[in-house]
Amino acid sequence: MTPVAAAVIRELTEGEGPLAGLRLDFADGDLHVTRAAAPEEGDEVVTADSGERVFVAPESGPYLDDKVLDARKDADGTPVFAVSGR
Repeated sequence: MTPVAAAVIRELTEGEGPLAGLRLDFADGDLHVTRAAAPEEGDEVVTADSGERVFVAPESGPYLDDKVLDARKDADGTPVFAVSGR
């Protein structure tokens, strides 16, 4: 994940507890990003150097394995996440 994505994740999970992170699930051609209190069974846990956590759904791992998670905020301040090749 990029440092910008880590910062957005930190902001979104602030106060959620030490195991919290974002869960990524790539399904139906779309990336689904949700807040999670902890990983679900079978999730791959990716931790940024600064400690932010991303949980990758097992069926999404092969697609996301060689990707980088990035984020930005749109004009309304809403976080927008995207994945791209390394």
